[in-house]
Amino acid sequence: AMYIKGVFCKTVNVYHPGTGVFDRIFECLARQGADVNFIYPESKFEGVYSPTYQCTPMINFVRHLSGSHDDLEQSKLKNCLLGFLNFKGNFGIADSDGLDVMAYAIMSNNSGLVDFLIQNKKEGNLNTDNADKSGRTASHLVVRPCKYGSFENVYILDQLPKVGYNLNAVDKDGMRPIDYAMHQRRGMMLRRIAEWIGEDIEVPKRMVSGLTL
Repeated sequence: AMYIKGVFCKTVNVYHPGTGVFDRIFECLARQGADVNFIYPESKFEGVYSPTYQCTPMINFVRHLSGSHDDLEQSKLKNCLLGFLNFKGNFGIADSDGLDVMAYAIMSNNSGLVDFLIQNKKEGNLNTDNADKSGRTASHLVVRPCKYGSFENVYILDQLPKVGYNLNAVDKDGMRPIDYAMHQRRGMMLRRIAEWIGEDIEVPKRMVSGLTL
């Protein structure tokens, strides 16, 4: 964790799938029994996090690189995750906020990373029931990835139920994803969730054609 943490994750390439070659130090540590899923206090190294914040090296990689739209950085991120998977990297482990790698992929609106995680869900032990401290699952986060606003990424939304994410999950406020979608002006997510869960809805007038009436 100490070797690949922090800003260094932007420069190291853990694994080169084309050649099967690992970063030498990473491979040495992992083969000697270093736990790639080790949970460590990130706040000791980066002061922007709360004193109690903890995460894994894999989550740290995703937090640093998933928001980039640079093709090289996205390729590096996926290669690094493949490297972790070779040593039993676990997508299902969450940080101290209850967020896992899928949550961060969704919150950064990274459709390619979401696809990658789903494609490797068995090897990575993807947990489709994971919820954060507020009880929000990936199904909630795709509708409301931040406090204000949404990417309204229907593509990501469509992928989740295909692999077992529950679009009827209820968070600690008693809200389902469709309840949050009701507050979005355009209504794109509302309509699609209603189709998936087979629920008849009356689209509010303000949502017709995406305009406020």
